[in-house]
This record gives sequence, structure tokens and C-alpha cells, in this order.
Amino acid sequence: MAVKIGTDNIIRMIRPKSYKFTLDDLNEGVNGFIEPIKIGPLWVMYSEEAKLNGEPLNKVASFFFDFAIYGSALVVPPHQLPSEWDLMEPEDYRYTADDIDSGFLSSLQQALIYSRTFGLDSDKSIEGAFINPVEEWRYKPNEKPNAEDPMDLIVFYNNTYEYINKHSIKDNIVLADGNVNVTVSNEDMDVFVNQLIEHFISVEEYEKCAKLKKIYEELTVN
Repeated sequence: MAVKIGTDNIIRMIRPKSYKFTLDDLNEGVNGFIEPIKIGPLWVMYSEEAKLNGEPLNKVASFFFDFAIYGSALVVPPHQLPSEWDLMEPEDYRYTADDIDSGFLSSLQQALIYSRTFGLDSDKSIEGAFINPVEEWRYKPNEKPNAEDPMDLIVFYNNTYEYINKHSIKDNIVLADGNVNVTVSNEDMDVFVNQLIEHFISVEEYEKCAKLKKIYEELTVN
């Protein structure tokens, strides 16, 4: 997995769609074209365009890595970089990808605790950084769902509707329980919302259909 540090001071765990991330996965993770830099046994990815695009300073990532990072940052073990990069070095094999993820999270936690204890951080906003990592799971809707949806998918649809109805759709999150955020990509959002609407039409819950249409219209306008 990769550790994603958001400008909202929340740490998220991003799982690759297969064993390794693709370049598109990494670009999507930072909302732009990545600028990779190796620091110790890990790779840090961020977008140099983020500042030009008006994204805020990533205070947690900038504090830890000691240089200005705007927008989201990804911390990726070398084991899970795109296969075509071939950047594994001999010392990288001393650790597993999980070792690097857990080691980084531990180091980040300790750095923030140290700064708070000794007053080293003049910017108090990062004191609220949420370090318990939230795993993000990317849901990809089937473009041609089965005629009869399985029961677990129906439960997912219902839970998703309840979440969206309360929270709308922010940062592409369609369901969250505090430990896991379920997201849908911008490219799949239209298909996903239409499938939700089709499901609720099939069970004659038309008020939910109208609510979903309104929420999605507001999302696309913004």
C-alpha cells in the first residue's frame, strides 16, 4: 500500500488495484503529474503543478520532509512502484513494503509528538493531524451489472445512499465508517450514480432516486 497525506491532515492508506501501482494510479493520487523523490527507503510523490493550481500547502508532509509540498502527497514503498520503472536497489530488499509503510507511519507519529511536546512547530494547525490511517478502497462499478444484484451489492447500495444523503459526495467518498473510505473515480462517478438510481427505481423507492439526482447535479455544477 501507499500512505496518502492529504491537505486535510488525514492520513489514508491507498491499496494498488493489483500488486503494484501504475503511473496513472500515482498521478490520480496527487491529482496531477507526479514529481517523485526518493528519501531513505521510500519514494515521495507530489505534484509540482499543485501550487499553480491553487491547492493549499500540505502542512504535515512539508513539516515531515522539510520542504514545501502543495496538494496531496503519496509515500510509496519501492516494491510497489510501476513495474516498468525498475528502481529497486539492493538495500530495498532488506524491508518489505509493509515494513516501510509501518516504519514511516511510526516515524511521522513520533515527529508530531516530539514537535508538540517541545513546541518546535510554530504552525499549530498540524497538531490536529489525524495519524490513525484511514484505508481508501476504490470501488469500480461494473458497466454491465447482472440482472439480479447480489445481496451484498444491495446492502452496499443502501449503505452508500444513507451516507451520501447525509454527507453528499466530497472528495469522491461515497461511503465511510471511520476506518475505511470507499471512493469512486471521477470517470466512474456517472456510471455509479446511475446504477444507484436504477437500483432504487427497480425497488420503487423513487424519493431516493430524486434525492440522488439532486445531489449529483449539485456535484457536477460545483
